[in-house]
Order: sequence, then C-alpha cells, then structure tokens
Amino acid sequence: MTLLAGIIAGLMADLIFGDPRGYPHPTRLIGKYAEFIEPFARGAIQSRLVAGFCFWLIVVVTTGALTYAITAFARNVGWVSEFVVTALFIYFSVALRDLADHGLAVHDALAQGKLDLARKRLSLMVGRDTANLDEEGITRACVESVSEGMVDGVTSPLFYAVIFGPVGAMVYRAINTLDSMYGYKNEKNLLFGRASAKLDDVANFIPARVTAPFVWLGALLSGMNATGSRKATFRYGNAHDSPNSAISEAAVAGALGVRLGGPARYRGESVDRPYIGDDYSTLNRGSILQSVHLVNFASILYVSFLIIVKVILIYLFFPIM
Repeated sequence: MTLLAGIIAGLMADLIFGDPRGYPHPTRLIGKYAEFIEPFARGAIQSRLVAGFCFWLIVVVTTGALTYAITAFARNVGWVSEFVVTALFIYFSVALRDLADHGLAVHDALAQGKLDLARKRLSLMVGRDTANLDEEGITRACVESVSEGMVDGVTSPLFYAVIFGPVGAMVYRAINTLDSMYGYKNEKNLLFGRASAKLDDVANFIPARVTAPFVWLGALLSGMNATGSRKATFRYGNAHDSPNSAISEAAVAGALGVRLGGPARYRGESVDRPYIGDDYSTLNRGSILQSVHLVNFASILYVSFLIIVKVILIYLFFPIM
C-alpha cells in the first residue's frame, strides 16, 4: 500500500507545487544525459536507425536502473523513506498542475487583450509557430495542447506508476522526453529518432485509449457534451499520423463542441493537418477554461479508478497485505 499512498501524495504535491522553474528536475536531467551521449551514439554506429535505437535503449535503461536503485535503497531504510521517494518520483513524472498553469496563463493574457503575451506564453506549450496567430488561433492551439498533454503529462505516467511503481513512471518519462527531443521527422532525426518516436507511440497506446472514457465521464459530470465527446473520439481519434495524440484531443473537442486541428505553421512551413471535432460551439478563450477544467476532472477520475482497481487486486491476490 506504500506505492498507492506515494502515488496519491505525489499527485497532490504536483497539484500544490506544480513545476517550480529553476530547480533541478529529473526530466531535464534525462534530457541533458541524452544530449551528452548522443554524439557517441551517432559516431559509434554507422546505421542511424540502429544508433538511434541503441541510444534510446541506453537512456531508458539507465533511467530505470537508477530509479530502481534509489527506490530499493529507500525500501531497505524503511517504509517512510520508501513512501517519500515514491511520492517524489511520482511528483517528478506528472505535470497536471503545470499543464493547467500554462493554459490559464494563455487565457489570462487573452482576457487582458495582450495578444503578443498570449503568443509568447503559448510558444512554451506548442511546437508550431505562434507569431502570427490571432485570438482564435491562439485559443485553438492552447486547447489542443491541454487536451493532448493530458496523456503525456498525466494519464500515461500514472498508468505505469500504478503497475510498475516509480520505475515505470520514470521509464515512461524518459521515453516521452526522448520523443519530444528526437521524434521530429527532420533530416537530422528522421532515422536516428525513429525509435524514440515509435516506442513513445507504443508506450502511449493503451493509456491514451483508457483515458478517453474518463473524458466522457468528466464531460457528463461537468455538464458538457458527453455524447459528443464519445462520438468525436471514435470519429476523429485516428485523424493524426500518430496513433494516440488525436484520441484525447477528439474527446475534449467533442465535449466542448468545437473544432480543433487544421492547417498550422511549423518552423516557417505550412502543415496541412486534419480537422478534429465539429464546430457546434464558438471557439473562444472560455474554451481554454473549459478544457483545463475537463482535463483536471477527468484526470482525477482516472487516477481514482486506477487506485481502486489496484486495491481490489491487492486484496484479491494478496489478502495478507
């Protein structure tokens, strides 16, 4: 039960403290470590595809091994230290508060009529060009980021935390970090980053699909369009090239009754993306507040369900615990 208590404490810590800027964070350390060994991986193996996979394997295995060693040491010291270490790793692996804070910061800038500030704040959330976006474009990109970030920042790490403990959460965080750094299909990383991109898709495949019903339920309990959320998930969930990213985005779009996606610019080049959702409602800055509320609510429902299932399984198969 120490694991479950640590997961709850870690999530609570994230909701209270978020991600303070300027402090060392394991995700940033994983990124620094990846940048350090990247030249060696590229130079040691001629095939970029093989080099990228070996590079991915080294970073992920190192992260998992260090997390396991620290957790095992804490367990040997006592249950209090194990609880604290577990809570810290969960806190480091989730980003629910940070996701909401970024979204609300963009909303506040729009509410003040400061489009330049909103674009600047949005650029911290998205990879697309934001310099020429109008208010509707800023809003659309922000809602997309909040809805997509739910899986990467909340439901996937918690899914693996409940099953595999802190090691699962941090291994997932390493996988997702490598995808964000090397998963882009540019000339430099088209082959080298393929393992990072594809294995992130594998890691998110089940959590993304488990997440959707909790968005539907969150929409129902919040007075949003739960039926529209469910229908949009099945209609638009496969709209992206990625097998996962459109699922939560479609679920949120359907709940809000808005249309997301569409053409966008990345590094100066226009990308013709598919539309997701139907524009039954007007997309405005209030949509950001709705998406943040829905993602927060659905995430709490999701982790509550996972913990209840874990408790039931523990008492069924390990009643002495």
